[in-house]
Amino acid sequence: MRLPVANRPILTLVAVIVAVIVLVTGCTTEPTSLSTSAPREEDRTETAEAREHALEFEMVTALIDDEWEVEASIPTGWHIGPKYWGELEVVIRDFDENDRRSGQPGDEASIFTTMVLDTGCQGTCAPTDWEERLNGPEGYLTERRGSKDLMRDEALADGWIQVELDGGDIEVEVLRWHDEAPRYLKCELDIDDDDVHLLDSFIEACVSTNPRWFPS
Repeated sequence: MRLPVANRPILTLVAVIVAVIVLVTGCTTEPTSLSTSAPREEDRTETAEAREHALEFEMVTALIDDEWEVEASIPTGWHIGPKYWGELEVVIRDFDENDRRSGQPGDEASIFTTMVLDTGCQGTCAPTDWEERLNGPEGYLTERRGSKDLMRDEALADGWIQVELDGGDIEVEVLRWHDEAPRYLKCELDIDDDDVHLLDSFIEACVSTNPRWFPS
């Protein structure tokens, strides 16, 4: 059946309106789909690798209590802090927080992350079986277990490591010893929550630090 001629302009107008709606709808939905696309897997991998290798470390010589020499592994661009009255330990951090220019060595870590080097002898201060003594009934490591919520508590080849989650920050205690040495090395880490991805690098720095009073 043929439509009356009078109705044909109306149908033509309807067809034009429908075409315009389809065109507008198609144009507005395409950018939305592009803007919500997920990051590429290779981009995520490259970002993770860059953060993992963000810090470089170097060896420096330091004195603990003005007597016990260590060859310490510290982040490049960091410094041994000034000692104040009564201080015995060596504090290592980025002390240039007032001049933190982007791209400067060491600026990859937060100014709130620190390393502290110290020694201990648990009242013995003579060669002994340090693992047995420090893990004994009144040992230093035993006492820490009673007062800390530890997420890691295990032996190293020549020492011990304990890791505690304190809020968002991570506190680490790495002890290094030699049974023929009169004192053990204590490396304390306070890792800011922004630097959790650098935890393994800092632990390796503690393990790589060389106490010069250990027998060769």
